[in-house]
Amino acid sequence: MVIDVKGAHRLIPIAEQDWPLQACRLEEGGEIYVFTVGTFGIASAAYWWSRAGSAVSRLVQYIISNRAATHLLLTADDYLMITTGAGFRPATFTLLLVAALIHLPLSWPKIRGGPGGVGVGGILFNWRAEGGVHCASSVSYTHLRAHQTDS
Repeated sequence: MVIDVKGAHRLIPIAEQDWPLQACRLEEGGEIYVFTVGTFGIASAAYWWSRAGSAVSRLVQYIISNRAATHLLLTADDYLMITTGAGFRPATFTLLLVAALIHLPLSWPKIRGGPGGVGVGGILFNWRAEGGVHCASSVSYTHLRAHQTDS
């Protein structure tokens, strides 16, 4: 299952003393725009989001513990959850419950998954319900979409 966090990099507030480092002007003498939260493309935003996003991932893993064979990976602003057998429902519920409790904004139209293959970040993961990940290969998004509609 792939879960997309909406505006993940913009969730991290920037210390007021660092706001001038993230200011820009569109034209000479024009208004100055200041980013007060992380902005995609700025290295520090990716760094701090990866730390915050990983904390959420670890919290979910601690809650699930040994009750479900689950891998929860964070790629940019997507969580990829790979789980097997009966652990799928409790792991999914736990992740969505934690997201709701901490007010993590999810992009509901982008949430996808279930038995079969799911792609995230240009990588296609295939797994069987009983077996876990058995293949990961780099593919283009066009190929990924074609593969998902064919299966």
